[in-house]
Amino acid sequence: MRRKALSWCAAVAAVVGLAQTASASSITLYANPAAGSIGVEGNAAPGFGSGSWQGNPVGSPAKSEFYFSPAFLGFSGPVLFSDINSISYWTNKPGTAGDPDWALYIYTKPTGTDDSAGWYKSRLTAEPYFTNTASVPANTWHEWSTSDPTNPLRFYDAPRAGYFGTYTDPTLATLQGGSYTWTNPITLAQTTHDYRNEEILFFSLQTGSGWANGFNGLVDGLSITVTNANAAREIGTVNLEAAAPVPEPASLVLLGTGLIGAGARRWRKRNDA
Repeated sequence: MRRKALSWCAAVAAVVGLAQTASASSITLYANPAAGSIGVEGNAAPGFGSGSWQGNPVGSPAKSEFYFSPAFLGFSGPVLFSDINSISYWTNKPGTAGDPDWALYIYTKPTGTDDSAGWYKSRLTAEPYFTNTASVPANTWHEWSTSDPTNPLRFYDAPRAGYFGTYTDPTLATLQGGSYTWTNPITLAQTTHDYRNEEILFFSLQTGSGWANGFNGLVDGLSITVTNANAAREIGTVNLEAAAPVPEPASLVLLGTGLIGAGARRWRKRNDA
């Protein structure tokens, strides 16, 4: 699987204290179409700036995928699967709640034993339509969360279970409760796995390769809360924006004045010499 590096993103991070036992890192990423992120100005999730990112509706394949490591999110150390308190993100798309949407992926680091692929141990996927949410109006923002009291995100492990999700898949809390046995709904084959002590490699937002062509839904406002090794709560938030802010005219004037002044000083030094 292709892993996009986030080095091309222009990021602004601000770390602020929330309480004695909590800290937060808020990161703003600006779209770069050349790297696969398409920005939409003037349409953002509540509380997340003025823009968002859109699914890539064309291409071969027309798939969008963005990866965020725990270090990039500003967490103070490694994050285990059992350390995750909650994950939420916002989407806005044509169609109903039962239509395809941006999906959340969790990848854990390979250990050389029982790895699902060469570069990850486990890959858990949560697709919004498996929350069985009754009604989400088209072209409106909706927050999907692992801690939703009524319709939480549900996860499936396609590499191990051999299927791509059902409405009865386990929640984050269920998987964190101990070993979980997957049952393939067609073959009835069973696989048991314990994710709790696996270290997180990436959190990821993606569109599905099988239906991404023509999909132009929006995504914004990823928020992840974890408990660190000191039992303190940390929150990593990603705000997706269309473009980096353009300097105000006054700032441009000051910048130009500074450049003119620097040029005048160099000219005067040459003449003095």
